[in-house]
Amino acid sequence: MTEHTQECTVCKGRGKQDVKVSVHGDGEAGASSFTMDCLWCTAGRMTPGQRAEHEEYCAMWCKCEEHGELEFFEDGEHAGLHKHHYRCSDCDGVVQIG
Repeated sequence: MTEHTQECTVCKGRGKQDVKVSVHGDGEAGASSFTMDCLWCTAGRMTPGQRAEHEEYCAMWCKCEEHGELEFFEDGEHAGLHKHHYRCSDCDGVVQIG
């Protein structure tokens, strides 16, 4: 039985997503952009599980206008994210991974 799917909220059904990459603190000067296959869906359609995974991913990021002091965590040091990363001390949201 096929799991019910709906249009992907990331790529809007295109199956491709636009990605912008920059280093925290460098602003627009060092940013680059490219298009790739969507990481969150299959051919522009999301299952409920894929949607839930994407919503959880979005919820982990810092939403502060101005970040508090940044705290660095090594690989495996934080229970919520295995990869090394920086977190905002005000909201505990992720600011940068890697």
